[in-house]
Amino acid sequence: MTDQAQPAQGPGASGPGPDGAGFTYRGAEQELIVVARPEARLRARAEGVRSVAGADVSALNMFLTDEQLALQPLFGSEERLQQVTGAQDVPDLALFYRVRGGESRAEELRARIAALPGIDTAYVKPGAVPASLGRIGEDSGRLKEGTPVTPDFSGRQGYLRPAPEGVDAHWAWQRPGGTGQGVTVIDVEGSWQLGHEDLAAKLAGVVVGTPLTDLAWRNHGTAVIGVVGGDRGERGVTGIVPDTVTAAASFQGIGTAGAIHAAADRLAPGDILLIELHRPGPRFEYAERDDQRGYVALEWWPDDFAAVRHATAKGVLVVAAAGNGAESLDDAVYERRPDGFPEVWRNPFNPSNPSSGAVLVGAGARRPAPTAATTAPTAHGWRSPTTAPGWTRRAGGAR
Repeated sequence: MTDQAQPAQGPGASGPGPDGAGFTYRGAEQELIVVARPEARLRARAEGVRSVAGADVSALNMFLTDEQLALQPLFGSEERLQQVTGAQDVPDLALFYRVRGGESRAEELRARIAALPGIDTAYVKPGAVPASLGRIGEDSGRLKEGTPVTPDFSGRQGYLRPAPEGVDAHWAWQRPGGTGQGVTVIDVEGSWQLGHEDLAAKLAGVVVGTPLTDLAWRNHGTAVIGVVGGDRGERGVTGIVPDTVTAAASFQGIGTAGAIHAAADRLAPGDILLIELHRPGPRFEYAERDDQRGYVALEWWPDDFAAVRHATAKGVLVVAAAGNGAESLDDAVYERRPDGFPEVWRNPFNPSNPSSGAVLVGAGARRPAPTAATTAPTAHGWRSPTTAPGWTRRAGGAR
């Protein structure tokens, strides 16, 4: 990876890291998403936009040229997407586009482009950050400088033990398939330490996107893959499913929905796509916050929902963070359609509405509040210190 300039830190970007190192997530970008009208049958190319249906798109092309913008198909070639036959309830992926350029004027551009012929609507997505809470365990257990060999940390991995402390991975390992053999897991987020000693055996590398160079993103991604598939051995940690093949998909450059879609296309039925990201939701008007209150699952946004539904329709198991916003996703605020969302949008957290098919995971404890409380999450876990590669201290957060 090459060095890249890091954007200034914004609120809501806090994450755990030792001694302040790797404590903030830098590099998350807003995304301006455009939804085309189906009858326009738009085709966006480098030279401009045309309509297969013969609709007049001169105003759209003039706007893009004057503002020095480009319209990019979010999920790849429109022709290819329309040739792919999927489940009937999968949204039309060929209608979604991402605007390139004008990032500092996203809200202004959203309103203007949404009013143009051939466009149904447009909306701005806040930057996504890892779903982690930034309190570090007091019992750090850090290695002393000069320690030549990494100790065996498996004794500190309480999540491997029987309930109520853990998931009883030791019991699962004695059953066929319990170690993850024959399964691939792709982690969708920002960055990873690909050369980490705990991930050497079965890490397939980055298969989608370009990793961020920020330390906090790298630490978080490394920890996630280590918890899932850390190598067996006498040093470091052992993953919950140590024989699974792990890989990484970064949203940088292609957006979260693009990364989810591309990762899903690299997986087979029965494989797993893990989404370790969340965004500021409607509770506080999508504002970024240091405490991450009000942050919700990515599938709240129509393009992310469409990408997840594409994955689950293929038979890929999608496991996603419900969000660390301490939210009740049954609240009426989630029934109100946000400005810019398509009229056909329905609250994905309401079980009466069409489902993405993902397993939304929330975490909770007596103190502090649960990360998400609702009928929407289909799995709940505890929030406690987690021993994982990437950080030299135990990270207290939802896992």
